[in-house]
Amino acid sequence: ATREVCALAADIILSLDDPTQLLLIFDCGQGRTRLGQRSAFVKDALKSIQEAVGPERTKLLRAVCMSNSFRLPSHKGTRLSENYDWELWRQASVSGPLAFGDYAGSQRDNSHSSYRLWDYRATVVHSLPEGWLICRHANKNDPIGWLSGCKIIDADLRFRPLASWCDEAIHKAAASGVSTSEEPRFWNAARINGHIERQFAYAIRLIKRAA
Repeated sequence: ATREVCALAADIILSLDDPTQLLLIFDCGQGRTRLGQRSAFVKDALKSIQEAVGPERTKLLRAVCMSNSFRLPSHKGTRLSENYDWELWRQASVSGPLAFGDYAGSQRDNSHSSYRLWDYRATVVHSLPEGWLICRHANKNDPIGWLSGCKIIDADLRFRPLASWCDEAIHKAAASGVSTSEEPRFWNAARINGHIERQFAYAIRLIKRAA
């Protein structure tokens, strides 16, 4: 199936007046294992397309490598979870220039709800360049967990806040002793915001370093 899809992508690229009109998205899916196998999928697919369209159009190809190594936590307490998406991107980029993409620090579930789950555990997440500092409360359905988590993360030496409303909410709650919100959906949104802000800043830093 991959071979047929790559052939179709090549045909579309060859039919375009300008190959930059198309963005190739290579989605490596979710997971924290088999980085080599998943990056090999991107390298092989991109190589197949490059060979089909020729060197001149290859120079104009726009492509992004997507993956997601964020997993909803199951531990209790504070833990640093590594972000493997950058390493997967580095391995895949051997085949050519690829933009970096992820799932915004959010695990894809089969179903979603905007309402509070009965068995939630307050979980506060601080995004780092290639990881997440995660504090998960020990008790189920305990609203005090949000404030407790903010205090723990704010006091952690690994806490490196930037100008995201996620980090600002964590610091404000820790300093004031009042949680910004006791709703899981607020802190889920805060986690995604903090992750996007961090990854954007980190990508810009890498670009400047490479230049």
